Amino acid sequence: MRLQGIDCPEKQQAFGKRAKQFIADMVMGKEVTVIAEKADRYGRTLGYVILPDSRNLNRELVQAAKRGLWQDPQPVPPWEFRRTGR
Repeated sequence: MRLQGIDCPEKQQAFGKRAKQFIADMVMGKEVTVIAEKADRYGRTLGYVILPDSRNLNRELVQAAKRGLWQDPQPVPPWEFRRTGR
């Protein structure tokens, strides 16, 4: 499953590992609700993850501006990073 509306940094990109760790910390060992929205062009499910306390994981990941990748003085958006061949 992929998080609807989220384009996280790639693992090889700045803050990619931190984004993955943040998600793991938020959901590991917890019972969450997945709301499937649609499939992407590769057939992967896009949706929302609702945490046990009713918070939306998708929102939690991007809630604070200028954090993670975007605090870099010259951030490269994930979609551009992928386009350049990693």
